[in-house]
Amino acid sequence: MKYLKPKVGRKLSFKHTTAVIFLTLMQSACTVVPGSNLTLRGNWFAEDVPEGATPALSAVQFYDINPTTLAHLNPPQTSQARTNPILDEQLADYEYRVGAGDVLTITVWDHPELTIPAGSFRTASEGGNEVKADGTLFYPYAGDVHVVGKTTQQIKELLTSKLSKVIQSPQVDVRVAAFNSQKVYVTGAIRSPGIQPITSVPLTIVDAIGQAGGMTGLADWNRVTLTRKGANQKISLEELLLEGDLAKNRLLHAGDVIHIPQSDRRKVIVLGEVR
Repeated sequence: MKYLKPKVGRKLSFKHTTAVIFLTLMQSACTVVPGSNLTLRGNWFAEDVPEGATPALSAVQFYDINPTTLAHLNPPQTSQARTNPILDEQLADYEYRVGAGDVLTITVWDHPELTIPAGSFRTASEGGNEVKADGTLFYPYAGDVHVVGKTTQQIKELLTSKLSKVIQSPQVDVRVAAFNSQKVYVTGAIRSPGIQPITSVPLTIVDAIGQAGGMTGLADWNRVTLTRKGANQKISLEELLLEGDLAKNRLLHAGDVIHIPQSDRRKVIVLGEVR
């Protein structure tokens, strides 16, 4: 690119002046216009591809920003506040069933010799009756009693029937001192991820997230996964918590896994004349 150099002491003509200004602007524009020297080879930046390299399996996708694209990115909200009668019925009928590893406190009134006192140095779980791996526990005059899968009321009736053979009208009380057999797992973008036990109080998705301290600022509310017996369910916490769609809530069972992914995995790269 040549420049027109005026002779000293001589005025430039109007044509020469216009040509000098035009050529100067053309040269400077090559350095200030964003993306003017950007070259593409397929979906690759040509200057960034080393010689002999092979393209990645997932190429970059480019989208034009126009009203149609924006309309698809912001679809109209279709969810609305709803009740969950199925969950309400499950909560009303909920009863905890004893499992192996649980510790029971069994009291026979007017018969302190049959009740293990907790004492000042032992908690109720330390002084209780632990359910063995085979699903049974031993109790005096009743022997080995199979209790796994039974409610505390069913265990009470079973012990009352066995003790009535040696004690007249026994009054038995059965409670769970330690819930060790059943648990759910909360993972991902949660403040206190980990294990939460299934207890005599029913546990739902909302309860589990609340007990885990709530979600972090990086949580993706719309892609929460509930895994149960090898099957995944996608749940939108935005519809559940922000829009009041209680139909998204679930009663949790032993072995369930709730995973809340991070939103930083969903990225969009904007190129061009933007700030």
